Amino acid sequence: MNARWLTGWCLLGQLALASVSGAQPATPPATEPVERPMTSIPLDAGLPLNVRVATAFNAIAIDENEGIFNATIDLRLRWRDARLQYPASETPRGFHEFRGESAKQRLSEIWSPDIELANSRDAVTEAEGLRMFADGRVEILRRITGHFAVPIDATAFPFDHQELTIEVASKQPSDQVTLQALQDELDFSKPAEGLTIDGWNPGFVNLKKSSIAGWYGESAEKMRIGLGVSRQPGKLIAPIFIPLLASLLIPLLAIWMNQPEGGGFKVEAFELANVIIGGLFAVIALNFTINGSYTVIASGDNSVTRLFGLNYLTLATSLLVIVLMFRFEVLRKLFGQYVQEQTFLFLSWAIPLLVFGTAATFLMVAMV
Repeated sequence: MNARWLTGWCLLGQLALASVSGAQPATPPATEPVERPMTSIPLDAGLPLNVRVATAFNAIAIDENEGIFNATIDLRLRWRDARLQYPASETPRGFHEFRGESAKQRLSEIWSPDIELANSRDAVTEAEGLRMFADGRVEILRRITGHFAVPIDATAFPFDHQELTIEVASKQPSDQVTLQALQDELDFSKPAEGLTIDGWNPGFVNLKKSSIAGWYGESAEKMRIGLGVSRQPGKLIAPIFIPLLASLLIPLLAIWMNQPEGGGFKVEAFELANVIIGGLFAVIALNFTINGSYTVIASGDNSVTRLFGLNYLTLATSLLVIVLMFRFEVLRKLFGQYVQEQTFLFLSWAIPLLVFGTAATFLMVAMV
């Protein structure tokens, strides 16, 4: 107890001495605020920073067999950095503009979004421009050419619609950078005036935002800018559909060429069977030709693959009629000559009606 009392009296004495001498208790020195570099992300409006994305389509060529399209696009990025504000009187145009090497030099001195075109592997920036507005708004415009992957859905071929998509992905997590598309971006994102695509008609542009997974549970944002295109079916009638529909006539001719005569049939069965075999080889050759020219057709269910299936089914049906009715005369042996003749007359119009009705249905389903 005596030691504690002694320590307390010593402390009181030191405080009294300090008050008499006018000394102030020591305080930690004030620290100067650390100035962040201009290349760091702007924090004046908080995080995440909104980056507005838009894309205009200038030229397009589609290679559907490879699942790619070659495009020249204008990619525009916009954001705001209050640190870059300047008096509006500095420029009568309302912005400072940089192009080419001067744009690259200025961009190396400020922060800009780190983005990539996720569905392209050879995109090349042909030209680049930078605009800096007095209120701190920044705009980058890049003219880019490259090949972009596109999944082709040929289910409705040849009346199909596809979407040629540019995937603009941020490399920074979504809690730092978020991608946006407002009305101004929708107005900018459109095909160029007079844009033509061989075999296709350009339509409207659709913008859709999604997220991509990153490391350690982080996620980043991706903007999908897709130009809708519709196929021109008229160019495919002569090379594809006329041969396909004409090949359906081969097995039907094998039935029409015969007729009842003297309790049997006029044309020998083996002669008609040769017609069916020739038709089979013709359909196989046509199959190889079309699939070689339009690889995407063979990858799924569509009107062309269905018509090929109908061709093979019609050939098989006609071969059965030739073998069972013309060669072995099964119906005559079981039910008599009259039943055989009436059945032949029925099949001579029922099979063609069923075949061409089914073919028309396939085409109408694809059109819907």
